[in-house]
Amino acid sequence: MTDQAIRMPVFDLRSILQLALPAHVDALVDGDWRPAWLIGRLHCGDGPIALGDFSEESGAAAMQRLLEFHPGLDAVFCGNDQIARGVADRLRETGLRVPEDVALVGFDNWAVIATACRPPLTTVDMNLRQLGRAAGERLLAAVDGHPGSGLQLLPCSLVVRESSRSRGS
Repeated sequence: MTDQAIRMPVFDLRSILQLALPAHVDALVDGDWRPAWLIGRLHCGDGPIALGDFSEESGAAAMQRLLEFHPGLDAVFCGNDQIARGVADRLRETGLRVPEDVALVGFDNWAVIATACRPPLTTVDMNLRQLGRAAGERLLAAVDGHPGSGLQLLPCSLVVRESSRSRGS
């Protein structure tokens, strides 16, 4: 992940919450498999983390629980766009405004979710077309007798939409 993808595009934040992927999901970091929620801890600092599945329902439920324990949070970074949409719905239901009260960022840039979210969702785009092409090329090379090894890093980007605009704008 690039620095651009892990920076929240808002200013003067004090409390950032992360809604992460399920505890059983692992990620490869520096050649070592680690729990995805721990990777989130490395990127988001020491703010609170909640685990859930990949659904809007789990995002809404986790947000409800976390608001009880962290009522002054400034921002939420979600493990996927569906979780973020559930968070947006729950924040709206509790009277909190996105981004005026709480900035919100998702992950995946799933356009059907991100653009339908109210407000439209800022999200990390993993450039899945390029990722799929690179995976296919490596697979075809291996089938052709030229297996590769090592880690291939591909760029990602932050697609900034209304859910994280600066509070000064």
